[in-house]
Amino acid sequence: YEVAYAWFGDRRFAWILKQNYAAPARRRDSIEALLYGVDLPATDPAPDLTGCRLPAAGLTLLRSYEPPSTQTTVLLKHGPHGGGHGHPDKLSLSFYLNGHPTSPDLGTPGYGIPLNDSWFRQSLSHNTVIVDGRSQPPAQGMLATGSGTVADVADAWVRWREGPYAGISMRRTILFGAGEDYFVDFVTIEASRERRVDWICRVDGALVENAGLTPSEPVATDGDGFEHVDAASFFVAEPAPGDSCPHLDWRLLQGHLSLFLPFEQGTTLIHGRVPHNPTSGFSDILLRRRMAKQTTYVALFHGWQKKRRIAHVSRCTTEDALAFFVHLEDGERHLVILSTTKRTSIPGEAEADCVLSYVRDSPAYQESAA
Repeated sequence: YEVAYAWFGDRRFAWILKQNYAAPARRRDSIEALLYGVDLPATDPAPDLTGCRLPAAGLTLLRSYEPPSTQTTVLLKHGPHGGGHGHPDKLSLSFYLNGHPTSPDLGTPGYGIPLNDSWFRQSLSHNTVIVDGRSQPPAQGMLATGSGTVADVADAWVRWREGPYAGISMRRTILFGAGEDYFVDFVTIEASRERRVDWICRVDGALVENAGLTPSEPVATDGDGFEHVDAASFFVAEPAPGDSCPHLDWRLLQGHLSLFLPFEQGTTLIHGRVPHNPTSGFSDILLRRRMAKQTTYVALFHGWQKKRRIAHVSRCTTEDALAFFVHLEDGERHLVILSTTKRTSIPGEAEADCVLSYVRDSPAYQESAA
């Protein structure tokens, strides 16, 4: 941003620089500041920090309505491969909760260290999905479309036509509700035969609760980058009364993350520790594994400070949609629905205080196949 402000004079870059240098440990003494730095204005109003879509760059950014210090932001990466500097991270997520990085992209700590190739340039170090333990081959992702009642959405797909992922397609849809402090992640994988599918999420925090899960027998942890997963433990969802769902809670540097998992039948969860950036640190990793030809992973991410707003999540019974209720501590009840054909009516919908529904349009590769 030192270079950007010096070249373009855009006062939004000056505002970002001042926010960065406001931290007690941050001094304006970088080589970029020395070579390019210009005087920053005494005052600058905060820019309008709203979400955006950058199709050419392959990025979609969602933001909650809070100020930056408490904002939730989610970045979905799609679009073209980055060439020699690109990572195998198609449809990966990075997110901030409570205004702080909870699961940022790790980037590259240095080209000369062994971890660069064996960890940071593997799909396992990114919040995406992998098949048969292999890193994703290069591919072109595309924005997808749909319709619904959500305040904002990030929706993209990718299809591999050759290599170890030949014939595999993936679609990721992120739903944001207006003024809500949670977002919902749907990831669908389709293959021509049964494959080992791992959903990946890193968390810069410490796991403190895993309600509704029970320890299970270990499963294979072989594949690209798996040698860096330490202290692995394995869980499956417990049989629960009614339609209640498991959840996991992490204590973060600022606040907490609760991860609710409404549809975990046939899933093995793997929790461990992996290298962070800088490499002197570590972060948590959670993998959700299924053996499937076609499957959809669903997760609700809820960031909170002193008190969790969501009491629990319960599944709905329906044949042509994925739907669940979000029960809030204040008695409110929200309904979340994802479908692929038409808007589906859900039992109990009329009593819901809020409905987040989204109908996926068919992606281009399905239309061309038809």
